[in-house]
Amino acid sequence: MKRKILISFFFVSAVGEVRAQDKPAQSAEELARKLANPVANLISFPLQNNTDYGIGAYNGSRNTLNIQPVIPIKLSPKLNLIARFILPFIDQRDITGPDTKKTGLSDLSATARIRYKHLPLKKTVNKNVSK
Repeated sequence: MKRKILISFFFVSAVGEVRAQDKPAQSAEELARKLANPVANLISFPLQNNTDYGIGAYNGSRNTLNIQPVIPIKLSPKLNLIARFILPFIDQRDITGPDTKKTGLSDLSATARIRYKHLPLKKTVNKNVSK
């Protein structure tokens, strides 16, 4: 089950990446502004690595790689769904006994937020012409 979720997740990410590359190039300043905004209409794929040593009676070690993609999905011109997943990949050694090793995926954590996009107001021209 976890494998199917992971495969479908990477497929959705790849499709989003292809669509993101079809747009024209952005200025460095605009891209920096979007990267600083956690709810910007920009797919990000951050990775976080944590390493722990000296665990348990056997001085074991554990390495946790958190895969944390953020994917905005356009629902309508005014609404975006921003989905964030955290998928930990764990490798641990010598924790439950000497010369033991376990590797695998941990529990997937998913969050979603709906963002209302404020559209700019159109300027109206007053065509009140007197004759």
